[in-house]
Amino acid sequence: MAKALQEDFPEVINTVRIDKNDAIIVRYEGKQYYEDKILLTDPSFFDVFSYKLSEGDEKTALNEPYNIILTQSMAKKYFGKESPLGKSLMILLYDSTRHGALYKITGVIPDPTKNAHFTFNFLASFKTLEHAEPESRTVEGWGNNGYYTYILLKDKNDIHKLESKLPAFTERHMGTKMKEWKMRYDFTLQPLTSIHLHSNCRKDRIGFTIPGRSNHCFTRISFCFFRVLSTAATGNGTIDRKESFHLRRNRFTAFSYRHSNFPGIRFGFVPGFFSHSL
Repeated sequence: MAKALQEDFPEVINTVRIDKNDAIIVRYEGKQYYEDKILLTDPSFFDVFSYKLSEGDEKTALNEPYNIILTQSMAKKYFGKESPLGKSLMILLYDSTRHGALYKITGVIPDPTKNAHFTFNFLASFKTLEHAEPESRTVEGWGNNGYYTYILLKDKNDIHKLESKLPAFTERHMGTKMKEWKMRYDFTLQPLTSIHLHSNCRKDRIGFTIPGRSNHCFTRISFCFFRVLSTAATGNGTIDRKESFHLRRNRFTAFSYRHSNFPGIRFGFVPGFFSHSL
C-alpha cells in the first residue's frame, strides 16, 4: 500500500513502514536473550526521520533481507568494545525453520531518546518480512494489520486534498477484496502531534502503551494505522529535528487508516478505534 500511495498521489513524496516485534529470542555465542523493540523498516527510514548511523552506511544498511542495525547499547551488550559490523546474530524472527535466522549487522545507531514518538533497540530490514512472507507484496498484503506506515507530504495544505481522494483510492485498490473479505475500509486524518497527550487509544506510539483518558478504547478491532508527515512551515506546535521525535521535517500530521467489518459504520465517528498499519 505504501508504494500505491506514492504512485497514485503526487502529494506523497515518501513513505516508510515499521513492523514492531517484542519478546524475540536472540542467540549469540551459546547464550540466549529475549529482546524487545525490534523494528523492521525500509531504507527510507533515514530519509523520513533524522536518525544517523554512528557506524555503517544509511544508504545500504537496510537494503537486503536479514540486515540489522543495533543501537549503541545493544552493540555494547553483545560485542563489548568491538565493532559489530559484518558479524551476525541468530534471531528467531521471520525464519522458515523456526530455529532462527542469521541477521547480518550492517550498522550501529545512537540510542533513541526515551520520550521519542517511538523507540527501538534494533532496526532490521523490512525486506526480511517480504522475503519470509511473499504474499505481503501482493494484494493479499493489504489486509495485514501488523505494521505502521508513515507518509511524508509535500505540504500540510495537501492533507485535505489527499483526504478527498481516499475513497476512490480505497475502491480502486481494495474494492474487490473488501467484498471478498466482507469488510469496509475508510480513511481519516488525525494530527500526529496529538497522539502523545490526547490520543484515547492504547499503543498509538510504537513501543509504548498509552494509559489513555477516561474515554479510552473500547476494543482493538480496526486495523492499518498510517501516519502522515508533512513538510509545513514552522509555527506553533512545530516539531523539528532538535526535538525528540527525530523528524527531518518541521511539522507533520497523521493519517490513520481504519477498517470495519460492520457495513455502514465509519470508524471516524467512534473515538478510540485506531488501527495498526499496512
